[in-house]
Amino acid sequence: MAGLTKDIFDRCYNDWLYHTDGLPVAFYIRAGLDGTATADTLGRFAHALRWRMVRPPLILKGDYQPDFENRSQSWAAVLPLVWKPVFFESQYF
Repeated sequence: MAGLTKDIFDRCYNDWLYHTDGLPVAFYIRAGLDGTATADTLGRFAHALRWRMVRPPLILKGDYQPDFENRSQSWAAVLPLVWKPVFFESQYF
């Protein structure tokens, strides 16, 4: 997992705990080799923070491929449909 991601969770975890319950989240991971450890760790953070995973993590492995962009766009295309009802009726705004 990238150092910046670790740093964000280190700095913000306690502030987010019990204040972001039910937050819809989705992760995409750009991995050099595997990415499953990062997906597992982010999933544990999401579970501990009581976030709601709206999509399984998208893991883009190996050397960059132009198809990564298409896969990311397809994966993300449904997110507004899932998030819109939650955000417009929640405490997150």
